[in-house]
Amino acid sequence: MLLAVGLLAGWFIQVDHHVVATGLARPAVRQAMFAGIDGVVNELQVKDGDVVRQGDVLVQLENPELTREAQALSGQLATAAEKLSSVRAMLLAASDDSRDSAQSILEQQTLENQIDSLNKRLQINREMKDMLFLKAPFDGQVVGWRLNERLKDRPVSRGDRLFAIVQRDGPWELELKLEETRAGEVIERHAAGLNLPVQFAIETRPTETFHANLSAIGGVARKRADGRNMVDLVADIDTIPDGGFRGDADVTAKIVCGRRRYLSSALDDVVAWFHRNVLFRFRT
Repeated sequence: MLLAVGLLAGWFIQVDHHVVATGLARPAVRQAMFAGIDGVVNELQVKDGDVVRQGDVLVQLENPELTREAQALSGQLATAAEKLSSVRAMLLAASDDSRDSAQSILEQQTLENQIDSLNKRLQINREMKDMLFLKAPFDGQVVGWRLNERLKDRPVSRGDRLFAIVQRDGPWELELKLEETRAGEVIERHAAGLNLPVQFAIETRPTETFHANLSAIGGVARKRADGRNMVDLVADIDTIPDGGFRGDADVTAKIVCGRRRYLSSALDDVVAWFHRNVLFRFRT
């Protein structure tokens, strides 16, 4: 009788059905800082946690090849300019000999083209030397562990990720991972334009509950090192507590997928557990 009553109650009682995802809470406005050119880190102006302003120089690289190229181009430009001055002077004092004048005019055009080419190469060199100075793209905070140990006096290549700049006082978001076996209903409701509230707790503040709303779902499931397929999710955090969050905070989140009979919701959890702990191990 007790079992029958429990089943009936489970059938008629409605509860919020949810699925559990894990991930990080992090500032939504963030930009990874990459080396724009090959070089050696000559000056490192920041460390993890430093507050910076837009345009501040964060890293200065050194590239001897660019310096040597600039010196060589400047020398060639000075030589060409001196020759051009001589040719122009010869043209002004030239006799009526048309052959001499034609030769001087041709030489003048050649030198002018050479000077124009050298100036363009010097401009490119200056632009590349400007890339040796890595500057803050906006007001924010530096995020990067042990920067001095990893970067100071070390060579870096174009495209190397050095650290990131984030706006901690701006909007925050959740970057979540959800097992593909639990993601079906979430994907369907999101595709239908339905609201998907998210309740989450942060590892460093486990007794508090925060709220967000699902905003984006990745199109392709990705396989983790343990073999499980995970779907990427992004949720916008509603309210940031006083003092904000510290760093990229680990979170556990519940995605609310509407109301469902308690029995159905519990059965779904059992099936998910069976898939994860029995069928998955059998397949592997």
